[in-house]
Amino acid sequence: MKETWSNFFKVARENFSTTNGLLYLLMFVFILTFTVFPGVTFDTNLDMLKNVHNRDGWFVLMMNTIFSVMDTVGRKLGGLKSFDLSIGGIKIVSFVRLIFVGTFYLIAF
Repeated sequence: MKETWSNFFKVARENFSTTNGLLYLLMFVFILTFTVFPGVTFDTNLDMLKNVHNRDGWFVLMMNTIFSVMDTVGRKLGGLKSFDLSIGGIKIVSFVRLIFVGTFYLIAF
């Protein structure tokens, strides 16, 4: 068992070192996205759409829908050949996601 974990970490270290930082950026983007996910910023419960007049519940639903649709569009565009970026471009776009942190604090506080 110990040898299996040792082999796992060896392979992981090799993979991370051969991707020129892209796997680190991928981890960064996912951690950042799920940390400041729009649904986390609101105090909600399961009866958020109990009646039509519950404006906060509808706002949360719309925020989650917009986030999901834009996330799907971004993933589709990222898979197209015409949107291939250099490694430097990928790093810049990844760090632009830090805007999420600012908007998270504006909404949460």
